[in-house]
Amino acid sequence: MMVIGIDAHKRSHTAVTVDEMGRQGFVKTVGTTTQDQLRLLKWAVGLAEERLWAIEDCRHLTRRLERDLIAAGESVVRVSPKLMAHVRDSARSYGKSDPIDALAVARAALPKRSQNERPPADAGGRLACSEPLSLVAGTGFEPATSGL
Repeated sequence: MMVIGIDAHKRSHTAVTVDEMGRQGFVKTVGTTTQDQLRLLKWAVGLAEERLWAIEDCRHLTRRLERDLIAAGESVVRVSPKLMAHVRDSARSYGKSDPIDALAVARAALPKRSQNERPPADAGGRLACSEPLSLVAGTGFEPATSGL
């Protein structure tokens, strides 16, 4: 399965792919219109059959992207900025750029490979990575009831 991490901004979204081991693959930046996001989806479909979209949890910037991906039948998760920051801190590349942030989002959404490796939790002990999303009536989102 390929994970596609998204770093979202008002006028652009940067996507970075990673494989199951967290190795960086491809990078693509697109605009934020539905047509731009369709181009992004077509690009991703050409890269892998099984995809998980990991989007940094900034809903005011990602609502349209989430809606478009879910409507196309894609698997989408929101990644807490806290979790993304933890992954970025442990990365070998330092600094802040859209591809580095998108890579951190993608790696944060990867399943853990070891029983001893646990994802960070917030102060209440809840996991920092959000549940899968599904489109509900209207324009809102709710956590999906079925697993990925």
